[in-house]
Amino acid sequence: MTSALVGLMLGSSALSAESWTLKASDKTLKINGKLLDPLNVSGIASVNGSGLIFACDELHHGVQAGRLDWKNGEVTVEDSEFSLAADTKKELDLESAAADPEHHRYYTCGSCSVSRKKGKESPDRQWLFRVDADAKTGALLADKVVKVSLRDAMNTDAFLHEHMDKSAAELGIDVEGLAFKEGRLWFGLRSPNVNGWGFVVAAQADALLAKKAVIWQRFELPLGEDLGIRDIAPVKGGFLLIAGPTGARHGSAPQAESSSESVAKAAPATKDEETVAKPALAAKGEETVAKPALAAKGGETVAKPALAAKGGETVAKPALAAKGKETVAKAAPAAKGKETVARAASAAKGGETVAKAAEEKKPASKQEVEAKPAAEVKPVFSLFFWPGDTSRPTLIGELQQPPADKEAKGAHGKPEALLVLNETAEKMDVAVFSDGATNGAPVLYEVARKGRTEGPIRK
Repeated sequence: MTSALVGLMLGSSALSAESWTLKASDKTLKINGKLLDPLNVSGIASVNGSGLIFACDELHHGVQAGRLDWKNGEVTVEDSEFSLAADTKKELDLESAAADPEHHRYYTCGSCSVSRKKGKESPDRQWLFRVDADAKTGALLADKVVKVSLRDAMNTDAFLHEHMDKSAAELGIDVEGLAFKEGRLWFGLRSPNVNGWGFVVAAQADALLAKKAVIWQRFELPLGEDLGIRDIAPVKGGFLLIAGPTGARHGSAPQAESSSESVAKAAPATKDEETVAKPALAAKGEETVAKPALAAKGGETVAKPALAAKGGETVAKPALAAKGKETVAKAAPAAKGKETVARAASAAKGGETVAKAAEEKKPASKQEVEAKPAAEVKPVFSLFFWPGDTSRPTLIGELQQPPADKEAKGAHGKPEALLVLNETAEKMDVAVFSDGATNGAPVLYEVARKGRTEGPIRK
């Protein structure tokens, strides 16, 4: 289990997978026909185990319907897009889908997020849709489409309003999961993640679609640092959740190229009008050493070392030079009541003073493993079971990430769409579709129940 999964576990021990087993199935799910947005499968739902819809975030006006033949392992999709909002100027950014089997209804909604490139509000991303299906044929009914503003409804809640219309880096709202259960719509939020806590919010479906006053119930789940809900699906006794990176910090942390030094992902802090990176601490023997990040200064890379306590004396430890660049070490200012000693010899080089370490470098400890550049780090996507109350979610296991299509960004698909194909008291068959992979590259899993461990998260 990675540290990101453990994250900030408040109140009790880390999540346990002892109650569940997750195994990739030998079965496959073939897609017949052409998905209109084959690299952006973000949501999928079925009202009766045969008819289904795909929500793809770059379809402009609606969803794509299809038929599921689970016994033969096939999904057949229709040739055209079913329009939910013909007057849309840009894509609806539909990230999720849910089904109400009793009333033969589907729900889907936009992310309510700001645009990732420009950080601006996009009105077309705010909509929540409901569409009925024919009880016999499963066909979607064009005259039974209802559209309301999910953004307006969420803005009536103080917490959701506080996080609305902000980027993920600013802890903004990003809805990526949707489920229907017991008359309520449950929205899984990819963002925000606040101090290791992810969020699911729920409200009565009929009140939302009728534009009536709603009471939002918020559930805070200890998923771990920078992890959010990528999809949510109802099952007996609760929900299955896919958790993955929020995207708030992806690729943002500067990295060193030394093979023996680790780099802390530090948050910027203002000090005397200068931005100073405050890195996390790494244990080194009996001495606590802060590993600095790199700060850009003009066209020159400058290492800003933190202070290390050693025998009551404060010592500034410079970082190593980045490969292919010249690194200038700047000693941190002296701490109050202590003496700051720069353990570096000065050497003139081309009119520029370069700090060189005087002491012999100590061997790296286990905590000083080199941090890989963000582009090389494979994110983790995991499956959880959550009872749908104040109980702690249970980690089931890590999900596979199929290779990304050559036209997609990144090397791996991102598991984002969850469909429960079959469920008994002992096990479930589920399909997971991945954004960025051709036709979602569905992977089938067998999830076995072994009972569950429960305990309150917060009072």
